[in-house]
Amino acid sequence: MSTPVLTAIAGGVARITLNRPEKRNALDRATIAALCSELRLCAVNAAVRVVQITGAGAVFCAGADLTEMQAQAHAGEAANLADAEQLAAMLAVLDSMPKPTLARVNGDGYGGRSDCWAPATSWW
Repeated sequence: MSTPVLTAIAGGVARITLNRPEKRNALDRATIAALCSELRLCAVNAAVRVVQITGAGAVFCAGADLTEMQAQAHAGEAANLADAEQLAAMLAVLDSMPKPTLARVNGDGYGGRSDCWAPATSWW
């Protein structure tokens, strides 16, 4: 099995690469844990001034690993809670990163914001 996340630091830039191109860099437990760990290391490393995240292959990140999500449907509440907490922790580390962070998106990029779900009349 390959390493799910690769990190190289040069010239003050930490280049973090999601490394599951065969799965379109979909996020599974191992990738989330490795990404969280690498982000924490970058946050405290004085040699890192900027964090860049990209994906190996043709796709930045396909989102959640659907195979793993299907398996979670049969897992207990505690296991699902632990997975959700791991994802939340990784997102919190990314959100609180004390250094500029950018995504080098290869392939299509789609996004959404949960705070945008409001009646259309309130958007005008």
